This record gives sequence, structure tokens and C-alpha cells, in this order.
Amino acid sequence: MGSPPVFGPSDAGLERVRRPIASIEHSERGFNIIHPHTPDSPSSDGAERDWNRMTAEPAAAPCERTATAMIAGYGDGSLSPVEVVAGCVERIERLNGALAAICWWDGERAIADARASEARWRSGTPVGPLDGVPVTIKDFFDVRGWPTRRGAAALADAPPAAGDAPAVARLREAGAIILGKTSATELGHKASGISSLSGIVRNPWNPGWSAGGSSCGAAVAAATGMAPLNLGSDAAGSIRVPASFCGVYGHKPSGGLVPAFPPSAFGPVAVQGPLTRDVADARLMLEIMAQPDQRDWLGQPPGARPLDGRAIPDVAALRLVTAPGINGCVVEGAAHDAFEAAIAALEAAGAAVTRTTIAVEDLLAWFHTVWHTAVAAGAHHLPPAVVARLEPTLVAMIERGRRISAVEHTMAQLFFADLAQRLRRLVGDAHGLLLPTLPFAAFAADAEHPGAAPAEGWLAWDETCFVFNATLMPASSVPVGFLADGRPTAVQIAGPRWSDGTVMNAAELVRRVLPAPTLAPAPVA
Repeated sequence: MGSPPVFGPSDAGLERVRRPIASIEHSERGFNIIHPHTPDSPSSDGAERDWNRMTAEPAAAPCERTATAMIAGYGDGSLSPVEVVAGCVERIERLNGALAAICWWDGERAIADARASEARWRSGTPVGPLDGVPVTIKDFFDVRGWPTRRGAAALADAPPAAGDAPAVARLREAGAIILGKTSATELGHKASGISSLSGIVRNPWNPGWSAGGSSCGAAVAAATGMAPLNLGSDAAGSIRVPASFCGVYGHKPSGGLVPAFPPSAFGPVAVQGPLTRDVADARLMLEIMAQPDQRDWLGQPPGARPLDGRAIPDVAALRLVTAPGINGCVVEGAAHDAFEAAIAALEAAGAAVTRTTIAVEDLLAWFHTVWHTAVAAGAHHLPPAVVARLEPTLVAMIERGRRISAVEHTMAQLFFADLAQRLRRLVGDAHGLLLPTLPFAAFAADAEHPGAAPAEGWLAWDETCFVFNATLMPASSVPVGFLADGRPTAVQIAGPRWSDGTVMNAAELVRRVLPAPTLAPAPVA
């Protein structure tokens, strides 16, 4: 496992429910919410007006609006936080029994918080840039007063958290209304939608399809309008896999951008990030969560501004480097045709796309070293009786990690440090690296894999995702359309560490060229 990577050119209701189941401009005086241009804005050119007209929200239910549209409505009095949150609560009540997206929630508390938010907006004193906007939190992060069960039936009796995790605290301080916690796979150890705590989390476009994992509930919540902003996490694709399967936008930030506490055994390989239906919403959420927190000793330094990014004035200025996958993990069949069609559409719109191939010898083997040692370390504090009740696949990972030496782990870290520099050079002056998010679309809801289980485990079909965790690079999964059978498909844009703003700018332009819907049109009841 020592050869260098090779790169080469190529051709909801109001009853009490508690069930265990735009950008921001900061100043010394506070914050200003900067609203996007409207179709009639004098500063918008013709192309931008066409885009705004094409993607303008129809007469959507209040809970189906984007977060930026909610904030604008609260500001001009045309929308109330109470009607938005009540709609989200009603939607959770109606859909969650079939989709299992939410594993813990408190509708009464959310409505009470919405009433307080409405009073603040009426008096012209919103507490922050997300005042009254509903959010969900993946059940990996502490929310004051709620248990953190990490998708594990073995942790079903976890006690209530004493305080908020840093990202949750920042969202709450900004005025966000926390609706509930979203379902996840057990300790995030797999990328299906099957949770030992919540059961099968189903895809809202078709309940027979997988929602992906491990942030499965967050992606479903975004796609169904349960909440516009949803906090997920990603150590090997756990934001981007479900975003791709459910047809929503998901951004894996640079390692260390969003502070984490308690610290993850994966360190900056594991990140917290947004799952939304809109790139602007994800940027707004990320700007708030990315504020430095002294409890995270691996985080970004104060004063860093990785979300600013390089300006890309239009699609004609967009420059991307693309490959059909990594090693043998390449897109095929109908998914390949969809990927090629997306590239053709970008090129037709004026983007410059340079093709290449990416081969990284022993990539999977070295990531297995990182992955299994981190899983073993993360489970180290669990009592033996709890470990015995975990899923057999997770127990096997823990046992494998315990056998890996410190020398092997250090060598893996050095391998990925070198790979990060090679990928940086591959991107060069381009705005990002364009890949398929995954080499296929959603598989069956009750399956763990798209076919027979690989001997190497699920990470064997996830190389296009985990490579950016291991190298601490930001990566966005961008919905671009649907296959003939209706399954959502997506592309991924990645860039060097701390280039989150540039990656999200490129993602926004891709959304303009390929404006695929992100709200499931007929959610299952």
C-alpha cells in the first residue's frame, strides 16, 4: 500500500407530540439578511432573470418554501413562523409513519417557539438571521433535553443531553426552531437507510427505494418539506449518499470547518453539514454553524473566511475537471448516460470541462485503516453489554479496528496527506473536480448494497465519496435530474480544503443549468 496515486488524461398538527421514534452580513451592531435578487431586480442581467423566473417557487405550502424565502416573508409580514412550523409539524405527523425520517420530536414545543418568533418579527426584533426557520438535527448531536441515541437500538435509553453541540447552539442562537432529531444508521457505520433504532428509512420519491445513509432522515426531511434546513454528518459520504438518493442538495464541508464537540473519533475526517433543497439555504446554514468554537481544537482559526470563495460570474466562466469515478468505482449504465448528459449540458451552456481519469492505488485499503481504527476508538467508551447488542457488521468493524497498529494508522494519515496535495494539483486553476456522487442511483429500501455484498464491505462502492473525507476536502452533491424510472441522480463537486465557498458557487451554477426539482411531488401518506 505504498504506490503513489496515478492521474492521467482521457477522452404538521398542534397537539402535543413527543415520540421516541440568503447570505448573512455581520457587523458590530448585529446582522443583516441579504436577500437574493428578484426577477425584476435592476442588478440582474437577462440570464439571471430567466433563471429566477424558471425556478420561482409556485404557490407552495409555507413549509415547502426555502429558508431564505421564509425569512423574506417574515420580514415583510406575508408569512408567519407559526403557519410555517405548524405545516412542518403536520407534515411530520402525516408522513413519518411511512418514511421513518424523524426519530424524536416535540411539536408542542416547536409551535410555542414559533409563536415567540412571530412576536419578535412583529415588533421588528428578530433574534438572529434564522429566527423562526425550522431545522432538524441528526441524532448524532446533542440537543439540550433530548437523548442522543446515534441510530442505535442499544442506546435507546440514553439520558437527555445536558447541553447543545456547537452547531446546534449556533443554530439556536440564530433563532432557528428545532423540530426534532432525524433517523440515522447505527453509529453511522453503513450507507443504507436501515437503522436498528428507526427501522427502514424510506425514499420519499418511492418508498421501495433506499434513502441512503447514514444521514437518511435528514435527506428525507429535506425532500418532503418537513424542514428546509437539516443538519447531517459525513465521515465517508453520509451527507452526499442520501442527498444523491433523495434528490436534494448536500454539502460536506472542509474537515474542521464546523466545530464539533464532543470530538469525533474520526477527527476532521468526520464533518457536520447541511442537507437542503437549495444551495443558498445550505450556505446560510453553514455560515452560522461554521463560527469557531474553542472546544474544537482541530477546527478553523478565528478570522478564516473559507465560505467567501472565488466569484464565478456566470456558467461561461465555470471551469471544472471531470472523471467518471475513481479506480473501478465508476459510473455505468443509465447513471453513466445521465452523468454524460449533465456534462454536455454544462458545456453547451459555456462551461469549460476538462476530462481526466483518477486511479489511486490501495485507496480502499488505506481508508479501511482510517475507518476501522476510528470506529473502534468511537466504541471504546461503550460498556461491553452495549457493544454486544450492536449490529454484527458494526461489531466486526470494531474488532478489526482493534487489531490495527498505531504505525499502520500513521502511515494511512501520511498517505492521505500526500493524496490531498495531488488532488489539489489536479484541480489546479479550475473551480472544482466534477464526479458522479455515486456510480449508481438508489437501490432497494430493504437492501444494504446495490447488489451482492462486496467482500470489502460497503466502502468498496463509496470511493468517490470517502476520498474527500480522508483528504479533508469540501464536496457538494448536486441533484441534476432523474433516471427513466424516476430515481434521482446527482453529480459531485469537490475542491481543496477551505474552498467551500468556491465549491458552493460552482454548485449554484450547476443548479442553474440543470434545475432538477428537489421536493417530492406526491409524498407517501
